[in-house]
Amino acid sequence: MSSVLVIVEHDRGELASATLEALSAARPLAAQLGVPVVAAVCAGTGAIAATCAEYGASETVTLNHAMLSDFGPEAWGEALAQLVTSSQPVAALACGTDRGNEVMAHIAAIIDAPMVANCQSIDASASTWNITRVQWGWITARRLHADRNHQVGHRRSSRL
Repeated sequence: MSSVLVIVEHDRGELASATLEALSAARPLAAQLGVPVVAAVCAGTGAIAATCAEYGASETVTLNHAMLSDFGPEAWGEALAQLVTSSQPVAALACGTDRGNEVMAHIAAIIDAPMVANCQSIDASASTWNITRVQWGWITARRLHADRNHQVGHRRSSRL
């Protein structure tokens, strides 16, 4: 099923507030693409699924295994990479936290796909996606363009 997949960050069932921001950012992207938002949780609970639904997830996929009960970037990355491979989402988003970036880096490396961190905005309304990311302590913005085949190209930086 085509979707915008949001990787849910939590610590033993305690949802990271940044996950709510990722879910909120996924909604307009999913609307532009005409697909649902799907939350992906490693060893989550029903309470997490209910909160994800409140923030726009039409479905929550929970991956359960003893190796996923505590945060482990390699284990979470491998499990989520398998989910991404099998479900083929249009995009996968995660919190812009240390954990979120590390898990996304593992997923990207495993499935051999590009990853863009620190995204400020994503516009997928045309055939070319326009992504704005910040860098160097939020001093500059870099604009990237990615076609539907996930080819990413850089555009000049500008001061914020």
